[in-house]
Amino acid sequence: LFSMMLLTFIAIEVSYDTTVDYVVASQQVNRIKAHYAAKSGLEISLLRVMLYKQAMASFGSQIPDKSLLDPIWSFPFMWPPTALSAKMSEVDKSMLKDTVKESLMTSQYATTIVPEGGRLDINDLGSNVKTLKAAMIQQIIKVFKSEVEHNEQFADKYRGYRFEELVNNIADYIDEDKESLNGGDENAGYRDIEDKDVEMPPNRSLRTVDELHMIAGMNDDFYKLLAPRITVFGTKGVNINYADKTTLMALDPTMTEEAVGKVIERRSNPKLGGPFKSKDDFFSFVQNYGVNVKAIEEAKTPLLF
Repeated sequence: LFSMMLLTFIAIEVSYDTTVDYVVASQQVNRIKAHYAAKSGLEISLLRVMLYKQAMASFGSQIPDKSLLDPIWSFPFMWPPTALSAKMSEVDKSMLKDTVKESLMTSQYATTIVPEGGRLDINDLGSNVKTLKAAMIQQIIKVFKSEVEHNEQFADKYRGYRFEELVNNIADYIDEDKESLNGGDENAGYRDIEDKDVEMPPNRSLRTVDELHMIAGMNDDFYKLLAPRITVFGTKGVNINYADKTTLMALDPTMTEEAVGKVIERRSNPKLGGPFKSKDDFFSFVQNYGVNVKAIEEAKTPLLF
């Protein structure tokens, strides 16, 4: 009986260790698959950007509307590319199946390429150019105020909230001085941090959008509102031809949903004029819908086209 118990214990222990080793090995294999799937998605995206540049260099001067080349990079791509099979002929479907079957890529991935030019450069809040810094502060504040005006649920929670203080906290996190724009020391909002070796705020540019979570006063609602509308990659302005609806509405209170809708409709339709070519072109268009272009110009928000 003792021998049987001992052998049973050993068998169970060996079985358990084998199961653990199998799970660990499977996770390592999955990590490798995920790594190479991500790398493949990145490289296919870079290839599409390169093809777009080559097409622009070869045919850009011959095409009056450059946005016609945007589909080279703008359509999402996935592997295996089953989403396109409905539009393919039987021959193409057969070739696709053979390619997928022969591929060593046993993972799945999807990629999208998003223009950063349509977003606000959050690091301009730390700019040494006072007019640019002031304009960006006002622009970020307008994003919040626009949400209060057009989102009842958000307004119920944050009507009366001092968004100026939150935006000043972001600027304090980025700019080089130690004096808070809200008054006092910049580190006042970070005194509950136990690690004394960590200096907060770091007084440097944001390296990722996720770093917004580190800023005093930031919560999930504010982060979800800002994250899709900002960039840390230095576009130095708002690209009117790529900016989303909320960013366009934040330019000025007179940029109503109707005006923004017309802007988006025109820039995506060559028959209506296509992308805006200059600030004068943009201003002359939105004036027809009651937009105060003088106020936008006085705000000195850099506009790109």
